[in-house]
Formats: sequence, structure tokens, C-alpha cells
Amino acid sequence: MTSKKKYSEILAVMIAKKESLRLPGKNMKDFNGVPMFLWNLKKLVRLFDTVVFDSDCVDMCALAAEAGAHVSLREQNLRGNDVPSVPIFSSVINRFPDFNKLISLQANSPHTSLDVINRCATKLLMMGWRKSLQGMKMEKSTGLFGGCLDTGWKIMAIFIRIHLMCWS
Repeated sequence: MTSKKKYSEILAVMIAKKESLRLPGKNMKDFNGVPMFLWNLKKLVRLFDTVVFDSDCVDMCALAAEAGAHVSLREQNLRGNDVPSVPIFSSVINRFPDFNKLISLQANSPHTSLDVINRCATKLLMMGWRKSLQGMKMEKSTGLFGGCLDTGWKIMAIFIRIHLMCWS
């Protein structure tokens, strides 16, 4: 018998490309003995029933599959540094039409705590459907940058992004 995870009605998504302009290979960089992206991916797998990892990198996809994520090797037309993330998320969402809530966790912020992810998922579950889901906000206590975007999707989404910064 498999145990049900905490958040079965939310689609958890992580997108990560192989190369970065500012820090080449950052998502695969060793961070305390583990590729950086795996830290947060393992947190998602621990909390959510359905986790999708989307990347243009075969090696990263193999590691994500070993960690328990559904793997999506990015379509050729969605690869590169000039491709915005919305079409990538749309590609993933189209393959999982039964979900109406999505949470995305940034691949390169390994210090994101389970508490922050839990709070975001709880907020997402509590939100009622609205036609326009615009507005992003910064939460000073955690440096959490999240919110909902009006993308034309029939899905509510929270994007978790941790900024390491000092608050005066």
C-alpha cells in the first residue's frame, strides 16, 4: 500500500535548463555533494503526489527520474536562453489536464525550506478561483517571491522563488 502524500491535488513542477548565461551549468553544480537542482526536487517529491521535472538536459532528467519525478525532456522549440518560461509551463500543463493548481519551485535555490513550500501549497489550496490571477509580492520574512499570474491557463499557480537578500 502506498502512502498518500500531503498535496495530491496540486501539480508540482520544476523547470531547469542545462546552461545559464551568467553561471554555466549552475543547476548541475555540486552543492554539498548533490547537484543543486536535486535539493528542491527531492522536497517536491516528498510532499506532492505528482511532480514534473522539465529540462533540456538528458543527464538532469535521468537524475530527476531516479528521484521519483515524472520527466519531461523539453521540446526543441522550447530550448535556449531566449525562451520565456510561460510556454514551457504551458507545455507541461497541457500534459496534465486534470490539475487546476500548480506550484513551481526554482531549481537553483537549495535553501528553500519545507516550511516555505508547505505554506505556499496551503495558500494555493485555500485560494478560490478568480478570473484574473495577477499580482506578485515579496514576503519580507522569508524572501519568498511568489504569486499568481494571468497566463490564460485554466489553472492557478504559485511560483516559489527565493531571493537571498538582506532586509534593512
